[in-house]
Amino acid sequence: MLEILYYADSRGCQPVLDWVKEMKKYEPAVWRKFYQLQIMLMENGQLIQQGKIKRDDIKKLKGTDDIWQLRVKDDRVLCFYYANEAIVFTNHFRKKQNSTPQSEIDRAENRKEEYEAKKSLNPTQSNS
Repeated sequence: MLEILYYADSRGCQPVLDWVKEMKKYEPAVWRKFYQLQIMLMENGQLIQQGKIKRDDIKKLKGTDDIWQLRVKDDRVLCFYYANEAIVFTNHFRKKQNSTPQSEIDRAENRKEEYEAKKSLNPTQSNS
């Protein structure tokens, strides 16, 4: 089973977790859908990553450094797999166009790079 983690910046801000809390309070249907996707990823994330389970609401973004996108109605959450043990949610945005904005992909890739660098310096650190 994979662990679900939320990216935290140097100040401890966790943008996706903040969005999740907001959705739970103001848009419970969106929150429920995202919660279901988290459970799916925890239980079947490795099979999804390997392409053994295909879903319309979870996909790898082409041309990226292994960035994945979760679709929750008009909302999107980007994430990556870390060391076959966790999925790290990096950023959220509301999709307003057909393609995923390059700025959001860049943000996810930068946060992935930062996360991996931080973990390589301090491998015992768990969350964030």
